[in-house]
Amino acid sequence: MNVDIALRLINSGELNVDQMTAIAKREGQEEIWEAVLEKLDLGQRSEDELIKFGEEVDGWTIWSAIIRTGKLQRGRLIEIGKKTKGWNVWEAIMEKLNLDQMLEDELIKFGEQAGHIVVWKVVLAKLNLGQMPEEKLIHIGKLAREYSVWQTILAKLNLGQMPEEKLLEIGKDDEHFPAWEIILQSRNIKQITADQLISFGGKANSQSIWAAIVKTEKLGTDQMIKVGLKIQDEDTWREIVERWSIDQTLAQQLVQEPAIEYWCVAEAVLKVLDLSQMSADQIFEIYDKGQRDNRILFAVIKSEQLPSDQLIEIGKRVTGRYVREAISENLDFTKLTTDQLIEIGYQVNSDECWRMIEEQLA
Repeated sequence: MNVDIALRLINSGELNVDQMTAIAKREGQEEIWEAVLEKLDLGQRSEDELIKFGEEVDGWTIWSAIIRTGKLQRGRLIEIGKKTKGWNVWEAIMEKLNLDQMLEDELIKFGEQAGHIVVWKVVLAKLNLGQMPEEKLIHIGKLAREYSVWQTILAKLNLGQMPEEKLLEIGKDDEHFPAWEIILQSRNIKQITADQLISFGGKANSQSIWAAIVKTEKLGTDQMIKVGLKIQDEDTWREIVERWSIDQTLAQQLVQEPAIEYWCVAEAVLKVLDLSQMSADQIFEIYDKGQRDNRILFAVIKSEQLPSDQLIEIGKRVTGRYVREAISENLDFTKLTTDQLIEIGYQVNSDECWRMIEEQLA
């Protein structure tokens, strides 16, 4: 519905509360909600009445409109922001709280209470980070736990001159620390050896540092695999398989390792193995170990290594429609018997597949 039409309907006085609310919910624009609030004269209602109405409707735009009435106390505003997690809700809250009047510690406390990236961006813009002590900058980063916040903060620190112990202290005991990549980039990667990187990672007491270390591309295949087998972290393995160079012998060894349980490893290993020499049972053994992630089967199907009867056998064992469609797309229909064509038709059971079969049988 056109916004102007919606506003005219609401302002006509012909609609009841439920009808106006239904239009506002369907259209979603904040100006429509503001018109509903004005019509209901909620600006004259108590804080509790406003919150009750917001909870009954429950949506980002209604809360933004309610907040802009100016009737809610600070504590209630923060409760609503944390509950809804809406960026536009926090923007409305910040308008009402007037962050320009807050002192440095008040701004930091507000950022911590909100725990939302939209708020932290505004808070950082209002803080004089260039004049802030190192410890306070690091404290803000740990409170925010947001990558973009750490980017801003670490840019203010002289990481290149910071002692290794200090860098390790920043990330101590934080398994989801987002700044290792930035820290490693500051260490003059060209002059640091793979062994030094591995040593640094071992001291860090943080699983997430290893993906960042692999991203430096300083480690050889053997070193990366050794790290992966020790750490057993999916993010790290994803980075490893993008950069490694393995042969069939090493791929066969990895099939027996716990790492094969990560779909990215299973997929990468199958791309190296000679699938034409593997039975469906062997392929499905890796598929099962890889948590039956269909991306593993897509890699097998698209390898173009399997004969038609093998692909059909795989199709019999899976229920996923998209896997079966991928199988049909990679089959050479001209080499299939009538029985095989019909079997594939019922497996995939799509109009497109049946059309292709019909053309082949014509």
